[in-house]
Amino acid sequence: MLERNDTSPDMADKSRGTPLSWAVQGRYGGIMRMLPKRNDANPESPDKSGRTTPSWAAGDGREMLAKTLSERSDANHGSADRDGRTPVPWAAAKGYGKIVGMLSQQNDVHSSVVDESGKTPFP
Repeated sequence: MLERNDTSPDMADKSRGTPLSWAVQGRYGGIMRMLPKRNDANPESPDKSGRTTPSWAAGDGREMLAKTLSERSDANHGSADRDGRTPVPWAAAKGYGKIVGMLSQQNDVHSSVVDESGKTPFP
C-alpha cells in the first residue's frame, strides 16, 4: 500500500505515530528502506512523546536508517523530544557509538543543549 502514490506515508495514528516511525520501532527493514527515500515521508513528524524518526533510529541503533536520514535536508538531528532529549543522547545512552559519531558531524546537532534532567549530549 505504501508503494502507491495515492497514499500518505505521513498519516498519523491516534498516538501521532507515522508509518515511518512505526517501521523504525518495529524494525521492519523493507519499509525502513523504502520510506526514507520518499520525498513525502516527513522524518520530523513527532509522536506523542515528541520523538521523531531520527530520534527513534538513533535510540534503536538503526545505523543504516540513521545514515540515510543524515543525508536528507529535512531531517533535523537536533530536534528534542518532550523531555529535551535529542537523537544523540538516545544513541549514547544505549552505547551506539557509530551513530553518535555520525550525528555529531551534523550541523544541526549542538553539544551544549541541556535536557530536562540537566544532561548534555556529550559529557
